[in-house]
Amino acid sequence: MKKARENQLSYLFLAIIMIPLSIYINYPYVANGDFPEGIMAFFLGTSALMMSYLSPHLYPKDERTKEIIGKSMTANYFTLFATITVLFLIIGALEPNTLSATHVLTILFCIMTTSIPLTMVIYSKTDLMINLYKTIQLGLGFVMTVRSKLPNKGFGYKEVKAGGISPAFLLSK
Repeated sequence: MKKARENQLSYLFLAIIMIPLSIYINYPYVANGDFPEGIMAFFLGTSALMMSYLSPHLYPKDERTKEIIGKSMTANYFTLFATITVLFLIIGALEPNTLSATHVLTILFCIMTTSIPLTMVIYSKTDLMINLYKTIQLGLGFVMTVRSKLPNKGFGYKEVKAGGISPAFLLSK
């Protein structure tokens, strides 16, 4: 866990430096309506911020980590091809305002560096939410079956705690 904490602080420090610096660098380009030349620094900073969040989830090399990375890479495969298709269609439609090859590669790089940790964050959150939902569902099912088998003593049903936590208060209202 110590290594995960060190990684988390390193990524957070990097993000705190890169995001404001990139905003400072890119502001004149955006204000003039030009393509921001330093946009990669902003996207690398946001990527570092997301990796700071993901560090505790990815450091233990277990099945959950492998599943998050595998799902993320599969989603990014489709994201990258969808981005290439959209850029191809947009560049063809914008005849007077065409993008140079460098700008197209910059956009692809920015989307790729952001979408990989973003999908990992989404999958880590959904995995946590699914596990929480299953835990609550199992807990409620356990309390409901125990409540239905216990007799009424005049004051309601006797609560039985599963693992020290009883979600029976959800059913009592």
